[in-house]
Amino acid sequence: ALGRVMQLHPSMFLADTYLKYLGWSLSDMAAAVRAASLSQLSAVYTAHGAAEEICRVDGKPVSGAERLLNFTRRFESRFIEMTRDVDVKVAVEAIKFVDILHDLYLLADKAQAVSEVVRVMRNNEPSQLKALVPLVNKQMEAGGGA
Repeated sequence: ALGRVMQLHPSMFLADTYLKYLGWSLSDMAAAVRAASLSQLSAVYTAHGAAEEICRVDGKPVSGAERLLNFTRRFESRFIEMTRDVDVKVAVEAIKFVDILHDLYLLADKAQAVSEVVRVMRNNEPSQLKALVPLVNKQMEAGGGA
């Protein structure tokens, strides 16, 4: 529900003070909660991450990526760690989310992040491998290998 409110009213709710609640749920004991949190974050970032302007601060336009950057930096290592979650659904959601971060140029070091995420290939879990394909393709196209 919080993710939906953020999508509908980004100028009010797309802020660290609200995002932190989704961030906290990334470490919940229940896999369903972790997966739902990643799904909501994916929807929020997809809807607003590339937005040119979602609000104004001191009269200056603020983009969606700018609003999301602090939160992303704070939880980036957790997002990457979650690609190796014991629950496959959580791991798949995390891979997809890291791919969104890659597309929005919000990863601190794209090549390093992809290198860490690609390690899940060792699991040979079909759904994880399928989720990895777009991310690996982008990295290879960029000349970074994988």
